[in-house]
Amino acid sequence: MKNIASLILLFFTVGTFAQIKGSVKDKNGEPLSFVSVYLENTLTGTTTNDNGDYELDVQRTGNYVVVFQYLGYKTQKKTAKITSLPFILDVVLQTEQVQLDEIKITAGENPAIAIIRNAIASKDKNTDKFAK
Repeated sequence: MKNIASLILLFFTVGTFAQIKGSVKDKNGEPLSFVSVYLENTLTGTTTNDNGDYELDVQRTGNYVVVFQYLGYKTQKKTAKITSLPFILDVVLQTEQVQLDEIKITAGENPAIAIIRNAIASKDKNTDKFAK
């Protein structure tokens, strides 16, 4: 009986260690916290901790596309051919430069003020419709 219980415990223990794990850093080697890490086209995902480490639960070997996404950095997709678990996948994210178009600010009346004035002017007419 003890052997069967030990064998069952072993199977559950091995199943919990089946994973893709690694770390996410920037180009300067600094760990990135709260990076979204997920398998493409699935609901399986996680985020990195304060040290930039993550563990993504995967139960079977095979080919996977792991997506790393973080605001201010380029989204990176890594193809992982997993032959044995746990699989180590470390990533370095590159910063993303975004340049906005020119914005022109002009002085004038806020268009919302005209809407509010019309609503106030039509108050009596509108409240009569709902007075029944």
